[in-house]
Amino acid sequence: MNGNDKVILEFRELTKQYPGTTALQNVSFSINKGEVFGLVGENGAGKSTLLNILSGAVQETSGEIFIEGRKLTGTPFDRRKEGISMVYQGLGLALHLTGEENILLGNEISNYIGVINRKKQLEKTSKFMQAVGVEIDLKVPVLNLSADERQLAAIIRAISLNAKIIALDEPTSSLSKGEVEKLFKIINDLSKKGITFIFISHHLEEIFQISDRTAVLKDGELQGIKKTAEMTPHSLTEMMVGSKIIKKYDTKFANEKSTHSDKILMEVKNLTKKGEFYDISFEVYEGDILCFAGLMGSGRTTLIKAIFGADTFDEGEIIFNGKKVKIFSPRNAIRYGIAYLPEDRLNEGILKTMSVGENITIENLEKVSTRSGVINRSDNKKIQKAFIEEFSIKTTGTDQPIPALSGGNQQKSLFARLVNTDCDFLLLNEPSRGVDVLVKEEMHELMKKFVTEKPNRAIIMVSSELPEVVSTSSRVIVMRKGFIATTLTGDDIEEGKIIKKMI
Repeated sequence: MNGNDKVILEFRELTKQYPGTTALQNVSFSINKGEVFGLVGENGAGKSTLLNILSGAVQETSGEIFIEGRKLTGTPFDRRKEGISMVYQGLGLALHLTGEENILLGNEISNYIGVINRKKQLEKTSKFMQAVGVEIDLKVPVLNLSADERQLAAIIRAISLNAKIIALDEPTSSLSKGEVEKLFKIINDLSKKGITFIFISHHLEEIFQISDRTAVLKDGELQGIKKTAEMTPHSLTEMMVGSKIIKKYDTKFANEKSTHSDKILMEVKNLTKKGEFYDISFEVYEGDILCFAGLMGSGRTTLIKAIFGADTFDEGEIIFNGKKVKIFSPRNAIRYGIAYLPEDRLNEGILKTMSVGENITIENLEKVSTRSGVINRSDNKKIQKAFIEEFSIKTTGTDQPIPALSGGNQQKSLFARLVNTDCDFLLLNEPSRGVDVLVKEEMHELMKKFVTEKPNRAIIMVSSELPEVVSTSSRVIVMRKGFIATTLTGDDIEEGKIIKKMI
């Protein structure tokens, strides 16, 4: 961690108002050259709005931004020329283009008639990779890269633009622990060279590990800025949530459910997908929240997708509600009563061109349609409003575009969509990734309510967040290198034992 006393970026009384809400209110602070500046706050606190204004994607209602003493104006393209680069949580990559094409998008190397020189482009992008110490296959479409490789490609693209300021919005959300350490080394090395970073993360331990100073936003207002070394997780959390009370991870769903039902809802026998997972067998009982834990590459995500029909498997069988089933596709799975929450909320979850309400009810319009397929709009609105109220989704109404919601409220909308399908068996892939601590608590309570309020319900969850695994699971299956390492129950569900079996 570095930074000096030379101010490179300054926000002065920045305000952004939308109809019915104020996203930012008179926010003023400065950031020093070469500093790693942490920015934290609950979902909806105004962090993303601040970055969008900084990038030029959103126009402030009032206030000013200065870079190196000059007032910042113009389009996102103008901001990039000023040395401001963004790596958003959604990455903003063109999935059909290769890694090389994404990194040099808008800065292609071509001859006088515009023909791109692929050889020189690969040489240039390879040098960027070597400079930051990562290896990615730049010749394949980004769509074929893993989540962590996509994240690193987006960061390399930002670095390639000779940025003075790089804003990272949840940059570790798809990275393994090893990749996080590599990223932090890259950030520290570049900050020593004078590059400034704005680092947004819901993982407070990362804020303490990487940042020099940290600013806290709450309800669009700046709560304070302090040297991170002078703060504690408790004091930082208090600044984030104010008078709100955060429940500690001191209770376990496994202990609340001292015994599970004897009724088996799903039985997986000897499931194998070569190169991914091998000989996987387990049962899911009525009322279960069965969690799969493991490091990246352990096979857990591919496994849950195979159960849903979004991926294939080579051998084995799935018995659901006492009958052997063949799930050929996600649509087929939903017909059986199995619904899936994807890991990638922005690219695989929300329907960006639709409203909040439409995102909630889109999977089950038959519920509000006549026999001839005509949608009863009044009934549809009633269901949308009921879910928004039940799931405490912060929105101006059912018609608000879903991209305007914070990440946590988007996630709750997706969970509401699953429940609205009337499926009794849910597959949740990283259900609280990229959401703040209060939304995590809400998601956990919604999950527990789902499996306990009605019979014949259960959840399989994949999670990388060990506190979530410990507090929310009734049982934990730890996977390692494609195999089941162990199954933990009761008091054995604790972080130390999970980590030991993972590694």
